[in-house]
Amino acid sequence: MTDVFSGLDTSSSVSGAGRGDTPVWYRSVRTWLWVGLALRLALAPFSAMEADVSVWWGVVHHATLGVGLYDMRLFSYPPVYGYWLNSLGGVLHWVGSSARVLGVSYPTGAGSVSSTYGTVMPTILGAFSFKIPMILADVGTGWAIWRIALVLGASEQVARRSFAWWFLNPVVIWVGSVHGQIDSLAAFGIALAILALLSDRWGIAGAALSFGIAVKISPAFLVPTAIGYLLAPARRHSGRMWRDFVGGALLSALFWVGPEWSGQMLSGVLSRTAQVGPVGGLEWTGIAKSLPLVSTIYSSLAHHFVQVTRVSNWLQILAALAGGVAVWRRPTARHLIVVSGLVMMAVVSVNLVANPEFTLWFLPFVALGAGGLWPHSRRSRISVALISFGVLVFYASLFAPAYYFGVATVWLGIPALSSVLAQTDFLARGGAHFALWPAANWMRLDLVASLSVTAGTVLGARELWRFRADDSLLVKAPAFAPSRGARVSVVATALALVLIGRVGPALVRTPSPVLSATTAAVHSSLTVRTTPSPHSVVSLFHYDPARRITGILFFSDPTYPYVLSDAGTVLGTEQQVSSAFSHSKVKVPVSLVNATRLEKLLPTLPTTTLLVDVTGVLPEALVRSGVLRHWIDLGGRLAFGGYLPGVYSSGPAPSLGATQFAQAHGRPAWSFLPRGLVSGYYPVSTWAHHQSAWARALNIFYPEADFGLRTPQLSSFGGLSVGNTNGRDATIGFLPVGRGGVLIFTGS
Repeated sequence: MTDVFSGLDTSSSVSGAGRGDTPVWYRSVRTWLWVGLALRLALAPFSAMEADVSVWWGVVHHATLGVGLYDMRLFSYPPVYGYWLNSLGGVLHWVGSSARVLGVSYPTGAGSVSSTYGTVMPTILGAFSFKIPMILADVGTGWAIWRIALVLGASEQVARRSFAWWFLNPVVIWVGSVHGQIDSLAAFGIALAILALLSDRWGIAGAALSFGIAVKISPAFLVPTAIGYLLAPARRHSGRMWRDFVGGALLSALFWVGPEWSGQMLSGVLSRTAQVGPVGGLEWTGIAKSLPLVSTIYSSLAHHFVQVTRVSNWLQILAALAGGVAVWRRPTARHLIVVSGLVMMAVVSVNLVANPEFTLWFLPFVALGAGGLWPHSRRSRISVALISFGVLVFYASLFAPAYYFGVATVWLGIPALSSVLAQTDFLARGGAHFALWPAANWMRLDLVASLSVTAGTVLGARELWRFRADDSLLVKAPAFAPSRGARVSVVATALALVLIGRVGPALVRTPSPVLSATTAAVHSSLTVRTTPSPHSVVSLFHYDPARRITGILFFSDPTYPYVLSDAGTVLGTEQQVSSAFSHSKVKVPVSLVNATRLEKLLPTLPTTTLLVDVTGVLPEALVRSGVLRHWIDLGGRLAFGGYLPGVYSSGPAPSLGATQFAQAHGRPAWSFLPRGLVSGYYPVSTWAHHQSAWARALNIFYPEADFGLRTPQLSSFGGLSVGNTNGRDATIGFLPVGRGGVLIFTGS
């Protein structure tokens, strides 16, 4: 078999694949392997990003209590990494321990640790345990890159350099061993699938793609490329080829996803919340968000987030299909590498939330160029450097650099918490601006990061395209062939992981409590009686079956964007609630309604319907006509939240920022929401940590850090706190209006 390559080291002094004995991977890369492992082992136990690691710890904690991976709406990824977390929880339970071995949970804002880092701080053992799969995946991806270089006819030196450009890349190390994200596992699935396709190992190719998709959905965009490679007219087709590929994909999917397949899994995976804002991150959306010159573009994107996301998804699908057609027309090994890299770059680039860890999806392809697989490797190295620099700058601008080493701060005292707070305060006061630049008023670190990553991605794509156009010839080297022992070891390890991860929580036996209580008459629906005991709280309150909720309507209209909200979702908040209901015995239909439809429905809308609006505003027509107030007077109930609910006017606005809405000059947009009810900002020292009686009864802990409802005004109108209080403000309040009422949530 022949293919077209260039820029390869063909000197006789280096023993490459196809020219003498095939190099042994460990002997070839051991120096860089141990350097990379040493860096990871030095960083992993002492660092973490709480937003993600808290989820990992929560899964382990629930596993020790017998709760399955998707039994609660906590884990929102496909199940592969969840098996590892459940296995940790199962082992801890079997040895008589608890999740406290791996981390400690703090009440929100209760103390300096929680206020600085978040609600979960992993232990040194926990931080390391969570990252073991990522470290192994980095090694596996490096091995696959090394093998790909040899399969393409490169010298051992080129293969070794390609391995080093991946395994020693600071972004790869940071994402897996500091941040603690699972994109390293997805990258391994991508690299292994490409290697298997190049080696005509069709079954492994299908299995690797399914594995990657069972980690994160992103490798699915390479499925058309793989199919196009197999369907090419120039290829000799055989039933065995398709049997192996399809069979490997189906068996792998059944193995990894089958044990957890359910509607709960699908709803959890497909309705994830954007944690850092609806639009932004790196690439072009980060530039649009950070550069005032094009801020109107960002405003428009944020204003129509759900609709633009659908366009983005279609662009990703079109890029994937185009990749399939390109490889089908020219099914060479080199073209497979080029197209696969370009497809993953396009998928990341058009994503509205281009998180830094997403760069791992295409970095293996850029590492091959940086290692010297094609000409002008210096440009590919510049591409890697630009991407790495931008990603690290973005992490530094997102949180204080010392923030990521909170594990070491809490358990070892180094770095000191005061230094973390000082760095955080520096960033909060605008320290993320370059004071030395003439354009210091707009040159932000996050903008520099986005520009750097975008430039690196464009340069990397250009070099991939140039590699496609080269016409020099080189003989293709022998493909890799895993030994029987390797195959048995991999299958046995995977089987043990899935078995323990799936069965572990089911084997946990929890006691079934028997409760008895003496009840007294409770005459008011606004009264709650709680009877505490050492281990439980029995709550009694009046319930009128005639007032049950039979349907939920979510107000969602792109004309009325969320006020300063960072809770934008791809599928919408209403689907988050639907997903939550799928995990409980609550069977209430949830549906969307826009402004026009809501105005038509309200005159005849049953009062057993719950109307939900978390945008902070409602359409002007509903307010002016009084139809909403009349519906609530008759017994309708409205759940109203979003930043400062009612403080901003209900008219349409061009962007998300609250400062770009028309403030109602102290008078809310609705007459039934009293003036001055919503308080302004209050500092962390006055967070609402005291639970009201209703909060204890309903197991609510919501110490919203920024805003609240003034309890004296709330009480004067017959309302009450159902959330947390700080003695002056309440985080959640119920305001009776006629026979109905408004449940008000402050904050975003």
